[in-house]
Amino acid sequence: MKPATAITDRAKRYRANQETSDWPRVCLFCGSTKDLQVDHIDGFEENGEPENLIILCRSCNQLKSAVYKKAGMGRRTVQYNPGLLSRLFGSRETYRVHGPAHPEEKRRRAEESREQRERERAEEREMRREELEAKRAERATAPKAIGRYKGFTIYKRRESPGGDFIYYSTMDPDSWLDSSREAKKLVDTFKNPASGVAHWEQAVKVLRGKWPGDPFEAARTIRSTPIERRYQYLDRSMRANPGVPTYAQYAFAVSTHTRGEHDEGGAIIHATPPAKRREYAQKIADEKVRRGTGRKSEVPF
Repeated sequence: MKPATAITDRAKRYRANQETSDWPRVCLFCGSTKDLQVDHIDGFEENGEPENLIILCRSCNQLKSAVYKKAGMGRRTVQYNPGLLSRLFGSRETYRVHGPAHPEEKRRRAEESREQRERERAEEREMRREELEAKRAERATAPKAIGRYKGFTIYKRRESPGGDFIYYSTMDPDSWLDSSREAKKLVDTFKNPASGVAHWEQAVKVLRGKWPGDPFEAARTIRSTPIERRYQYLDRSMRANPGVPTYAQYAFAVSTHTRGEHDEGGAIIHATPPAKRREYAQKIADEKVRRGTGRKSEVPF
């Protein structure tokens, strides 16, 4: 399999989707099951390690991207579409000389065409030579996995062809160290998984822009938390959250709220998470069908 540095961002997203194909299909931030996407916690598509992947809904992913952009974290995805130009403009156009063609003019054009082909061949050979040298240099400095430690992969690579090895872990790829022992020690020092549901919820709020805090530290907390524990925290958070309105409260709010008004019904609706709104709306619709009424003002209980 090609290294992540040798493939496009589209291929990296495909690998991430393959890696998470058997994960529970639920947003780890809000619990939604709609418009789910695989996201990279550190903001870099090339880091496709399982502990760096997280499933979010489109809304939470956009909120997190805005926080990362403001904090200068990660990088923008490169959208690559190789067939776009050919579909827009077609193949290279060819031109034909109209009118009588003088023999000297024909020879001149033939000579120009021959020189042009020679220049193109020379440029192509030079380009291939440079690409080959770049690939050789890339292979010489490409990172190599030498083991895993506490859920993180330890890599070694050369700063330059023939140079000394440097070591780092997927927990903090920017920290280059002199030995694998130092990389493991850094993991022991800075690994900071969520200590409980409250710690997890606070980190989620920071990455969604709903709570002041350091997004670097919040991302490290979520990334350090084992994947199975992330879903446990999500389930416990949704079950124990007393701030989520009940179905009866939501149904009453829908029947009393006036669109555009800042009334009590609107406050209850806005306090209901999007996933719960969809669930309650479906229950209201089913209840109206059962009762045989379509009146909006009627409370369905």
